[in-house]
Amino acid sequence: MIDELPLIFTGITMSMIGGGIFYSVCETGFLVEGEFQSKPKALFIFLVSIITANFILVPVLNTVWMLILGFFSIIAAMGILIVFGMVAVNFIVENWNYNDLKSIGIYSFGFLLVIIDIYLL
Repeated sequence: MIDELPLIFTGITMSMIGGGIFYSVCETGFLVEGEFQSKPKALFIFLVSIITANFILVPVLNTVWMLILGFFSIIAAMGILIVFGMVAVNFIVENWNYNDLKSIGIYSFGFLLVIIDIYLL
């Protein structure tokens, strides 16, 4: 599991990039810079963003996450994963609040794992 953590973090990062920077999706269509796109244009944008991300961003992000996670144990890394995952979900879903009680509870649990690992283990 620990060997796959950089790839998991890379996937979460890529979902945030794809879900918020390149394009967005709503119930009625595919949006780029707030404008609806035709299906052929949406397909082109989707494929170009996936190919670009796959060849350029994924190797870089995976290396960055490997370096970052090298400083943490599996317990702390799982806490960071929980916090980062909640941030990603709140980022991807339009109009979700980052600081509602449920999110704060999840952030707290993730931070608790990091604190336990740093101070108690």
